[in-house]
Amino acid sequence: MPDSPSPKKRPWLTGSGFARGRKSQNSKFYESTAWRKLRGMFIRANPVCVECGRVGAVVDHIVRVNDDSSRALDWSNLQTMCHPCHNAKSGREAHNK
Repeated sequence: MPDSPSPKKRPWLTGSGFARGRKSQNSKFYESTAWRKLRGMFIRANPVCVECGRVGAVVDHIVRVNDDSSRALDWSNLQTMCHPCHNAKSGREAHNK
């Protein structure tokens, strides 16, 4: 049997150098019990996307956590969004830094 070829590099897989740096600096916050509880309460109270009116699945920070971490758990800084609207907003914010 011939030697098997060396494995191909797949940077999108976990554990590779590229994907390893993809976790945000706010990962601990978004995995916290306080955030999960607040997110659950907020989405039950406000189930509709503020942009398009569809059912929302994402609780978005109006003022980003990176910009003002003191408002991270502030109810008035939250809004419900559907995935497409949230992705569009996040893309706009990323390009307007």
